[in-house]
Amino acid sequence: MRDNQIGIMAVQETHLTKSETTRLNGVFEKRMLIINSAHGRKNTAGVAIVLNKQWTAWNEALHWDILPGRALLVQIPWKNSKGAKRTILAIYAPNTATHNKRLWVDLQAIFKKDDIPKPDIMLGDFNIVEDALDRIPAREDDEDAVEELRNLKSQLNLIDGWRRENGEEKVFTFYQSSTFSQSRIDRIYITNDLYASTRSWSIDHDASLSDHNLVSVQYFDPGAPEIGKGRWTIPHYALEDDNFTKQLIPELKTALEKAMFGTRSDTRNPQTDLKKMKENFIHIAKDYVQTKVPHMKMQIAKRESDLRKTLAHPEGENPL
Repeated sequence: MRDNQIGIMAVQETHLTKSETTRLNGVFEKRMLIINSAHGRKNTAGVAIVLNKQWTAWNEALHWDILPGRALLVQIPWKNSKGAKRTILAIYAPNTATHNKRLWVDLQAIFKKDDIPKPDIMLGDFNIVEDALDRIPAREDDEDAVEELRNLKSQLNLIDGWRRENGEEKVFTFYQSSTFSQSRIDRIYITNDLYASTRSWSIDHDASLSDHNLVSVQYFDPGAPEIGKGRWTIPHYALEDDNFTKQLIPELKTALEKAMFGTRSDTRNPQTDLKKMKENFIHIAKDYVQTKVPHMKMQIAKRESDLRKTLAHPEGENPL
């Protein structure tokens, strides 16, 4: 969470007891708060929402353990939103079609009541997909379970943000090694109103974190002040390039010679020479960036395209 600057994270299949959750909250007391929903049976299911204490109003959070081990609701105040709160529903859905369908039916009934807030965001491991596009080999999931999930989405006015952002692109979150199949069973749903305040919908591959890929989105506060671009600086990748730094050496030598041996006046002195040297550095750097960046973008685009092709086809299948 610290390295990736994650404020709120949902975790599935936690298998945590109350005492284990308490112990972990003690270990990470300064960094995070773990709100866990444990299943009735030990080492079964479990879902949690983890709040980064640096970036959230964690001590004002409310939570409802609405379906133990399967559905956890957390509400948290949101800064700069005129007292508004954001409500997040974390899901860990059952594998079997019958139980999966039952989960969505139960949640529909729960959110028809007025004593519990409706979620702005629903995220987690849904263990089904809504469209064959999200599986390889492509296939439809249980029709009844999918229909009840869609009914819940309609009731809560939620949309699949990643799919809205990426059209018919194929990227998957889970790889089943025994069958060589892939699926996008991990998703983030969000209300239409809040979708306009999101960006950077992504699926990141980190085998060290989980056997599922990390699905993330940046939600930016609509009440936050606009921040400009700031002062232009030379990019770090330029400073690490010997071909670029060699271009700066003559300017540096010229400035040092003028400072040490040149005549001084109100219009020409070490301070004005330093200012001139900085201006020349920036001019050289901007010329470098203009030639370097397009090439770098082309390389990145090619690698991203190759990655999408690889992920969109199982082993042994020709992506072309």
